[in-house]
Parts: sequence; structure tokens; C-alpha cells
Amino acid sequence: MLHRFLRYIIVAFMGLTGCIAEDKQACPTQVKVIYSYTTNQEYADMFASRVRQVAIYVFDANERFLKLIIANQTQLVDDGKALKVDLPPGQYTILSWAGLPSWYEIGTDRNGVFSQDLTPGVTHLNDVRMQLPHQLPANEIIPIAKEPIDLFHGLARKVNVESYGQTLIPIDVVRNTHTIHIKVQGLSNLSSGPPNAAPLDMFLTADNGYLYADNTFHERGVGLKYLPNSSFVEADTMTTAIKTLRLMPSHPMMLTVRDALNGQIYFHFDLLPYIMQSPLLDNQKELDRQEQFDVVLDVNRQLVVTIYINGWKIITLTPQQ
Repeated sequence: MLHRFLRYIIVAFMGLTGCIAEDKQACPTQVKVIYSYTTNQEYADMFASRVRQVAIYVFDANERFLKLIIANQTQLVDDGKALKVDLPPGQYTILSWAGLPSWYEIGTDRNGVFSQDLTPGVTHLNDVRMQLPHQLPANEIIPIAKEPIDLFHGLARKVNVESYGQTLIPIDVVRNTHTIHIKVQGLSNLSSGPPNAAPLDMFLTADNGYLYADNTFHERGVGLKYLPNSSFVEADTMTTAIKTLRLMPSHPMMLTVRDALNGQIYFHFDLLPYIMQSPLLDNQKELDRQEQFDVVLDVNRQLVVTIYINGWKIITLTPQQ
């Protein structure tokens, strides 16, 4: 029995020395995608606490689609921050959407027609699109966006998987969703509606619902209307929360505030330039860092509104007549 046990130890040791010696071809190949989410308001890695699902799109050395891997949070390792993937030696590009990517529409755009399919060996990385689900009610001229579910994006290009040892692929994701809280103070100076109702309609419109694989907006993106997910009136103030996809300075985010009874438009302007006037929000990384934006429209008796964003006084405007 002892002799047999010693023989097993010697065989295992020989296998180990074969791996750590000059002939590294004896070492098994292990590939692990290491996730992080650090561009946030906590300035810490919040990936494990914010992500429920990851989707990995694997592309070959020529950036042609190979396969899709979807994993739930319970399948992640290393405290919910990594995923082991089976890849033979070679060069790959890894595109990943995280959060709940299966809720979104991911496919290709051929001649202006979106199709939810990726063909192995055919679909190129540059042809991949992510689209926010939306619908066009009979009484609307702009499609209504479904409320976005938290979405994160990451991309690792030209990663080499060796024929031995372990390959670690780091991906630091960017958050693609924001909640914009809009508070209108001074309702009695503005609205004709009853004080205990929701006297104002507030919504956002933007063409940010159609993204490339590199997380930039498609230039042919469809304009979408984002409706509030909650609204309430307290005293002389109405507060609304609207969730939207990623904000980028090159794509306007129009805020409309109108009377709920007669449709009169009080305000209609691009919110993004005002957001970026805040000294803490003047670049793309700081926009991505914000999970929410607090916008206050303070209306006085002369119908002049002062705009505050995340506590910063930005500008004064006069309501449209």
C-alpha cells in the first residue's frame, strides 16, 4: 500500500515538474475574464454588488464572431468578479455586456435593417449593435423606450491566449444607464393644474438607444422618448425620475416640460450642455461615473427658472411662450 502511494506521488511530481520546467507545453491552458467596475461615485470596484449576469461575445483574430457565453452571478468565481472560459490558444477579442444583457436586443445592422442574429465565422465586430427595446404607440410619433435595465459594457481587443499556463483577461466595465431626477419648484407660478395632481408632463428624448460594439452611438440611431418611472407632488414641487441609456456630449438629451392639461410647453432644451457646465462633469469619464443626476428647475413669479444640477447653479431661462 505504501509503495503504491509513493508511486502516485512520484507520478504527480513528474507531471508538475513537466509543467514548471522548460517544456511548458505540458501545462494546462486556463483562461479567465477578470471583471471590475471602478468608474463610479464610490471610486471603488463595485462589480460584484451591481452585476447579475454577464454575456461574453468571443471574436477570432480577424474579429469574426465565434461564440456567445452567458453566465449568471452564481457562475462567477473569485467573489463574483471572474468567469472561466474555454478557449484554445490563439488571439481573440472579447466583447462583454453585463448587468442583464439578455433583456436587450443584440444583433447586426444590414442595409439599415436590424436583425437579432450573429453568425459564427461571418459576423464582424464592427457589425454588432445593441438596441434598447422600444415600441411606437398609435398616438405617438417618437418610439417610446422601455425603461432600461442596468447595463455595463467592456471590450478587450487582440488578447493572446497562450498554449500553456493561465491567461487573465481584465475588463473594466462602464455603466451605460443613468437615472435623472428632475424637480420643478414653484408649480403655482407655472401650471394650471390642480395642486394635488401631477400637473406637468416631463420626458426626455435622445438618439442613444442604438450602440456600436465599442459603446459609441450609431449615427443612424432612432430617436427615443424616455418616460418617467415615478412622479410625485409635494407642496409646491413636482419630482420625476427618468432612466436613460448612456449620455455622450455629442448626442443631445432633450428635456421637455409641458402642462399636463393643455399641452403648453414650458421648457424644451438640450440638458447635456448644462450638465457639463458643472465643473465635476465636464468629460465623458465623469459623465459615466454618475449613476444619477439631480436637476432642479426653480421657477419664480416672473416665470424665470434657475437650473441647478447636482447642487451647482448653472443658468437661468425663461419659459417658452
